[in-house]
Amino acid sequence: MVNDGKVAKKPEAQVRHRGRRGLPPGWRSTSSNRVESFARQEKRRDISALPHDVRAAICQLLPWKDMKNLRQLARLWADTTRPILLQTFRLRVSLDSYEKLRKISAIPSFREYVKTIDYDGNTIDTLAAAYGFDRWLSCSAGSGLGLVPEDRERFVDQFTERELREYYQNYCRYGLGQDYLLRDDHAKWELVEALQRFPAIHNMRYGVKSAGLGNFIRKLPSLESLSSVAQEILAEPDGYSRYKNTEEQFWALLESLCEAGHSVHLGSVHGKELDLKRWDKIAQSLECHKQLPALHDLSLEFEFAQHGQDETTQLSDMIAYAPSLQTLRLSFDQFSCDDPSAVIHLPNVISDRAELDCLRALSLTAVKTTEGCLRKLMRRLSKTLQSLELSTIQFEQASPPDEHGRGSWILFMKFLEEKMMLSHVRFSGSLTNGWSEAWVTGDAGDVDIGLDGMETTKAFAKDCLKYQIERYVTHRGPSPFVEKTGDEYYGCYSLDKLPWKLNLDNSWGFEERLLA
Repeated sequence: MVNDGKVAKKPEAQVRHRGRRGLPPGWRSTSSNRVESFARQEKRRDISALPHDVRAAICQLLPWKDMKNLRQLARLWADTTRPILLQTFRLRVSLDSYEKLRKISAIPSFREYVKTIDYDGNTIDTLAAAYGFDRWLSCSAGSGLGLVPEDRERFVDQFTERELREYYQNYCRYGLGQDYLLRDDHAKWELVEALQRFPAIHNMRYGVKSAGLGNFIRKLPSLESLSSVAQEILAEPDGYSRYKNTEEQFWALLESLCEAGHSVHLGSVHGKELDLKRWDKIAQSLECHKQLPALHDLSLEFEFAQHGQDETTQLSDMIAYAPSLQTLRLSFDQFSCDDPSAVIHLPNVISDRAELDCLRALSLTAVKTTEGCLRKLMRRLSKTLQSLELSTIQFEQASPPDEHGRGSWILFMKFLEEKMMLSHVRFSGSLTNGWSEAWVTGDAGDVDIGLDGMETTKAFAKDCLKYQIERYVTHRGPSPFVEKTGDEYYGCYSLDKLPWKLNLDNSWGFEERLLA
C-alpha cells in the first residue's frame, strides 16, 4: 500500500494474526479441535498422502517427460513412476541405448519392471558426415525433424559454428556406433547378453518411420522440444536413410528374445514399415518365429512393394505355429497399379494349417481373395471372432468358378450379419470385385489434400451410410441395402445395374474407375 510516496504499514493486528502458527485469517488457536481439524484438511491436501494406486493412475495420464521430471520431486514419486517408466524400454540403433539397456538389466530392482522392448529402427545417414563438416552441415544437420529445406536452414542458423562442430562430432560418434551394431551379428550379441537377465519380456515392438512424404511442422521447434538424440546430434534418425539390413534388426531382436529364454511367455509381436521380401528371406534361416506358444497378438505392417507369392511362406508359418493367437493384424499397404498380379492372396497368408480357435480380432489391408475363401475363414472364426476390420480388399473369381462368381460385397455383408456375432466392424479404403462393385470409404478424421494443396478433414454424420452398414453388420440397425424393383435398373453406370439401391454420401461412395 502506498500513501503520499510512503509505504503504508499493515494493521498491527493483521500482522500479528498472520504470524501466529502459520494459520490463515479467521483461525484462532483457542480451540485445539479446530486446529486438529485444520491439520487433517492440510494432510488431505498433500497429494503424497494419496494411495499408491491413485498416484499410479495419475502418472499414467502424464506425458513421458512430465513423469521423468516428477520422479525428481521425492522418493515417494520416484517409487510410483519407476514401474511405469521402466515397463517399456525404448531401444534405438545406438551404442548409448544398448548400454542403457545393459545397465538396467544389471539392477534387479529395475529389470523386474521391464515387460516391453520397443525398438526404433530408424537410422542416420553417415555418408554425408564422412565427407566432412561442410557436407554434413548442408545435408544432415537438422534432418529428420519434419522441416522444409528453407526452415531447416533457419533452424540450423540459430547455432554458432562452435556449437555446430560439437554437434557434428556427436553425429559422427553416433554414426560409428550405429555402423557397428548393423554389422555382422553385433546387435544380437549385445541384446542376448542383456535380455537374458530380465525375468520376463512379454511384448516386442519394432518399427521405422515411413520413407514416404510425411507431415511438415509449421514452426521451428525449440531445442528442448526435441528428443534426447536430436538434442545431441541435431538430427532425428528417420526412414529415409534406412539400411538394406534394417529388417535384420527386427529378427535380431526376436531371435535374441528367444535365445534369452523369453519365447515361452512372449505374447505380443508388432512390426511396422517392413519390407516383406527381405523380411521373408532372413526368416528362412531361422526358427524363432515358429516357437512362440504364448503369442496372442501379432501385428505386422509391410510397406508398399511389388509383392510376389513366394514372399509369404515364413509369414504363413509364423501364423500357423501360433495356436494362442487372439489378435491378428496384417497390412500390405496398397495394391500395385503397375502390376495388378503383384498382390498378396489371402490363402497364401492364412492357410488351413493355422489354428485360429482363439482369434477374437482380425484386421486385413491390401489383400486379394475370393468371396468364398473369405466366407470360409469367417465360418472357422464364427465362435470367437468379435472384431473385423477390412481395408482395400479385392474379390476375385475362384478357379474353377464357384457359386459366388466374382463376389459381391453387399452379399458378403449380409452373410456377416446372418452368420457372425461381431461387436465391432470397420470398413475402409476400397472394397471391389473388379467387375460390378467398387465401394470406397474412409474414416472420420482422415485428411484429404485437394488439387489446390488445401487440407480438409473428413467429418461424417451419425446416420451416414458407412455407420449404417457397420451398425447393420453388428446387429444394431436395419439393413441399408434396399432391393430395387423392376423399373429401377435403368442407367449406363455399373451402380445403376446393381440389384440394390443405397443412399450414397461422403462416407461411402462408388468409384467406376476401379472396375475393369
